[in-house]
Amino acid sequence: MTEPMMRLSDYLRLLRTSWALILILCLSVGALALGLNSLQSPVFRSTATLSVAACVTFEDGAGCDPVRGTAYAVQRAVIYADLAASDPVVRQTAASVDFEVDARALAAAITAAARTGNPQLTVSIDWPIEAQSAALTNAVSAAIMDYRSAAIDSVSGDSSYVELFISDPALGTQKLTESATTAVALGLTLGLALGLGLAFVRYFLDRHLRTPREAQDLTGLNLVARLPLGIKANQRHQPPSEALLADSFRRIRAVVLERMKVAGARNILITSAQEGENAVEVAIHLASSIAETGMRVLLVDADLCDRNIGTHFGFDNNGGLVDLVAEAASSKELLHQVGTSSLSLLTSGSKTDDGSDFMSHGAVLKKLSELTSEFDITVIAAPPVLSRSDTLSLLPAADAVLLIAGVGVVHRQELVQTVLTLDQLGKLPIGFVATGAA
Repeated sequence: MTEPMMRLSDYLRLLRTSWALILILCLSVGALALGLNSLQSPVFRSTATLSVAACVTFEDGAGCDPVRGTAYAVQRAVIYADLAASDPVVRQTAASVDFEVDARALAAAITAAARTGNPQLTVSIDWPIEAQSAALTNAVSAAIMDYRSAAIDSVSGDSSYVELFISDPALGTQKLTESATTAVALGLTLGLALGLGLAFVRYFLDRHLRTPREAQDLTGLNLVARLPLGIKANQRHQPPSEALLADSFRRIRAVVLERMKVAGARNILITSAQEGENAVEVAIHLASSIAETGMRVLLVDADLCDRNIGTHFGFDNNGGLVDLVAEAASSKELLHQVGTSSLSLLTSGSKTDDGSDFMSHGAVLKKLSELTSEFDITVIAAPPVLSRSDTLSLLPAADAVLLIAGVGVVHRQELVQTVLTLDQLGKLPIGFVATGAA
């Protein structure tokens, strides 16, 4: 089964159905970021710049060679930068300031680097106490100058020298810890990304039918109509949306009758892939709607397990299809007239131990053929194709099949398998009704 490509409407539907998840993750991660930010100790950075000047005399001793001097100064800047976190420099720094400093913490806080191609180096310290950060940076710079003078520099020639000086001392600090606003913004952004990611993962892992259009793409069948979820056959009182529902079934009636006319069909079987897709409810409302036109309509409850249609109209199941086949009573005795309409009902009848075995009996098709000849249209409410084999045995009694696809109920693979099964038996549905779709 090929996965249909997502369209703009799918993305919008994904956002509409997952907005709560996305919002919760945004707020949760944002709150977590704010909490972590409040627990984080502040860090203050101060930076000083040291410059190197060198004089390397010409070979004849007549003055300084500026080219060689600059190159030498650049080399020395790299060496001096490596001294910044050395033990002698750290010890001298700790001893020179008028507050207590942990040597290990100080060594870890020092960062020094020479500027590429430039006889300068920068010394930075990231320190948790703002008032001490600049003082420590300047103290480290002074310690580097003292240590290199005493232990590092040695230039041959009386007229050659190297000078290291602080060209830009540390005067202020920069707070490195993120502000609460920045932390919340980053948290909300991360939460949004996580929410969208989880929504897409859930979308692609969900194997249920998502939309009527997806059913069209998967099966190639024409959509007859969309019906909202919540059509209940056992409701004796009309719900507030009954008028809208009746109008929907009038449109379904027009499409179904037209397609049956084109196919030369008088008997239509209504089924679904699995339980819970409202196939029985659609059969009830469609048969009632067709009867409104004055046509003689027979509604057959062929679901020997659920046996719900008789209850919907207020009839019991003491006599019906099972009893007709067993010749326990005549069709006139078993048929129920629904009100003053032209709709007749044949209930499922008495209980039987094995519905599948009963439906496979040739007498069922014979009796249905004899009975349906007396009506203009026969609507057969059949059980789901994949959950019971009864429907496959009933297919020869039908001239056309209408498939019910429950959005969010049936798995996409189950829907495809049902259509393939019906097609292989020569009963490709004339279309499908999507239930649970607004």
